[in-house]
Amino acid sequence: MKFKAQLDSELARVRRALEAWRKTRKHRQPIPESLWTQMAALARAYGVSPVAQVLRLDYYQLKRRAAEVPERQVSGAPKFVELKFPSSAPGFCVAELEDQRGRKLTLRWGAAPGPELLGVVQAFWSQDQ
Repeated sequence: MKFKAQLDSELARVRRALEAWRKTRKHRQPIPESLWTQMAALARAYGVSPVAQVLRLDYYQLKRRAAEVPERQVSGAPKFVELKFPSSAPGFCVAELEDQRGRKLTLRWGAAPGPELLGVVQAFWSQDQ
């Protein structure tokens, strides 16, 4: 739900800018690079098809431009997170994870985490990404 609300909000903002440009453009004038940059970043983050449909763009041109967007423009999320645990973690431990789409995972365990924690975290982050 959070994912869709964020997509709708960002698409509405870019759609207004694109429609304003379409109303004032001269015949056969290309879309400004600043708009292409925003639309390509949205397509990279949320998918080419939904963005192309809402903004009424050529799917293949948007796909090509989205592929050119550097990864860092799409997301400020870290690619690597290091977790340090003391060798003897006392009592009860909790880790809470949330991805860009708003999905959450809470892990609770009673001892220091073992290598199985890494597998669970990797599985969570790789879901439908």
